[in-house]
Amino acid sequence: QCNPDVSGFDGPWYAFAPNSWNIYKHGLGYLSVYTMGADSRMRLVQLQQTGKRQFEQNIGGAKFMMLVADMALWWDPDYRKHVEDFDQHRFQFEREAAASWKKLTELGCEGFLTLEK
Repeated sequence: QCNPDVSGFDGPWYAFAPNSWNIYKHGLGYLSVYTMGADSRMRLVQLQQTGKRQFEQNIGGAKFMMLVADMALWWDPDYRKHVEDFDQHRFQFEREAAASWKKLTELGCEGFLTLEK
């Protein structure tokens, strides 16, 4: 869940309580939202409190949000292929994400991060 006091964004990245519906059982959950057509129902909003933009929709009466960067993964045809593939191959995603995280944390990311103003 995003908190406007911490990240400037607001709302959950999933519209279902994790303890009542296992969104990760047959896919990646968050990435599966793309393939379920959520991108066509998302609306762009600008948060008054922080001025940041995010996409929102209601699923089953619950608020669900995605970042602009999340939506860009779906809009770009090259990245979309990866999203669809990882959604269908959960363990491949977990292995590749773990390897990337390990590389990032062990080798660092000096020069790639800049402070926002």
